[in-house]
Amino acid sequence: MNDKSIMNDVIERISIICALKKIKKIDLIREGIAAQQTVYDVFNGKQKPGIGFLKKFITLFPDINGDWLLTGREDMYNKKKNKNLESDKMINQEYEIDIVYIKRIYSLELENSVLNKENNVLKDNLLQKDNKIIEAQDKIIKLQTIIKT
Repeated sequence: MNDKSIMNDVIERISIICALKKIKKIDLIREGIAAQQTVYDVFNGKQKPGIGFLKKFITLFPDINGDWLLTGREDMYNKKKNKNLESDKMINQEYEIDIVYIKRIYSLELENSVLNKENNVLKDNLLQKDNKIIEAQDKIIKLQTIIKT
């Protein structure tokens, strides 16, 4: 697994946490996780989250297991003392279902972003072709005018 893939996995887990906790990017900015552009770049995959970003994120969510955030191994949540194991299993099962849906949403958002970019390229190409047609029509009209005179 390469560094980019690992970072994409970390970013995906950060997105999962934010979705589960109903945290928006602006909330992370307000909490001082990072500057606005950095937060947006991290979520858009343009920038890797730095060590400071990750430390602040883990500090902001002490119930989240830092090992899980970085590696995807172990449980998503830190174990708490005197916690009922049966309720812990139920909670983990509920979150696993949520995570499946959130991963699918994340995947669809990425696909939508790619399709929007492709759509914009196609629109630009169509506009260029429309302009060429208009130019050709103008030339035809000028030629017709010249021929009539």
